[in-house]
Amino acid sequence: MKILKNSVVNTLSACLLLTLGGGGIGLITYVAYATSCSNSTPPEPTPPEGSIPFTTEYFDWTSNGNQLTIDGLKNDIDLSGYNTLWIPPSCVSDGIQYRVIAIGDDAFYQKFSSSSNPSIIKLDLVNASNLLNIGDRAFFECSGFNGSLTIPNSVTSISLGAFVDCFGFTGSLTIPNSVTSIGAGAFMFCSGFTGSLTIPNSVTDIDDYAFYGCSSFNGTLTIPDSVTSIGNFVFEYCSGFNTINVSDWTTIPTIGNYAFLYFNTEGGIVLVPANYDDLGITISTFKGLPSTWQLSPV
Repeated sequence: MKILKNSVVNTLSACLLLTLGGGGIGLITYVAYATSCSNSTPPEPTPPEGSIPFTTEYFDWTSNGNQLTIDGLKNDIDLSGYNTLWIPPSCVSDGIQYRVIAIGDDAFYQKFSSSSNPSIIKLDLVNASNLLNIGDRAFFECSGFNGSLTIPNSVTSISLGAFVDCFGFTGSLTIPNSVTSIGAGAFMFCSGFTGSLTIPNSVTDIDDYAFYGCSSFNGTLTIPDSVTSIGNFVFEYCSGFNTINVSDWTTIPTIGNYAFLYFNTEGGIVLVPANYDDLGITISTFKGLPSTWQLSPV
């Protein structure tokens, strides 16, 4: 696990205690589906009703060339009457078009806790089609979000602690095939997500504690053959899953300590390839998985 400046990872309590950064300048308005500056005018999206206006009256940002990183919200702004944090694909400032490529480290750190901004209930990333990276602790302890979360299919990395303690989400979590790595503690204590979870076949690494304490998933956990490393404690206390699907594995990835500890102690089924015995797959392959689970070849 990578430890960053001004951060503490307490492996005993599995908590991340981290700090906030931000800053930026400029006046922006939103435009849609732009992939680069051009002479043509791209169509404008319609923000969901109740969205925070995507202008620097509300947001801080930093630009580099025609690329923009969101640094966070202005301090002491009035968010009453808004119920959605909406991230667009692009913006225009002084006639220059910028692609929104990143949500920076600590960008919305504790900004949308259920107590601090109780009116903000939805995180909408659906239109953020140029977004590549969700930074370290970007939505740390934003427990006021609810509903489902869909990561846009442009994102390649979900960084350390990106959604730690966002336990207000109450629907599905969709991770696209563009993502290659899921950082340490990325969804730690997101205990409200329900349904199944599919790790996309673009992912190679799932870092320590990535889904620790995601206890309300209640379907199938699918881990593809593309995954080469599952860190320590990754799925510990994911106590609701009833099936693990690794049926396309051709090799066994590196699996860290207690990766599946307290993973539904009532038991379930692990779907494995027909040649699982030749591959050396056993229940003990899944470190910490209760002995009440059974292998089922497919």
